[in-house]
Amino acid sequence: MDSMGNDMCLLCLISEALIAQLRGAKEEGRLTELKMARACPSVSHLLFADGSLFFCKADVVQCAELLKIIKCYGMASGQQLNTAKSSIFFGSKVPQELRSALKNTLGISKE
Repeated sequence: MDSMGNDMCLLCLISEALIAQLRGAKEEGRLTELKMARACPSVSHLLFADGSLFFCKADVVQCAELLKIIKCYGMASGQQLNTAKSSIFFGSKVPQELRSALKNTLGISKE
């Protein structure tokens, strides 16, 4: 296997570690998965080749936990969260004061 193949295998292993951390946080009650619709399964993340989506309850403690997991992944993979390119989405019932606190916790300003 060439160097590129080795790098891809390593990235897959590190991604599996990220997923395991997210799953563990969910099982321990540190993160809450979200349902996009009643008939849909709950989700905590969607990973793509060029980006990721993470889902959790609109809660400062949960956002801090998610950020901790993302930073741990970044230290292992060399991939860092680019807050300037990141956006945050809220449900319609999340009050403005909580939105501001969550954006501050994550360091993401684009809504």
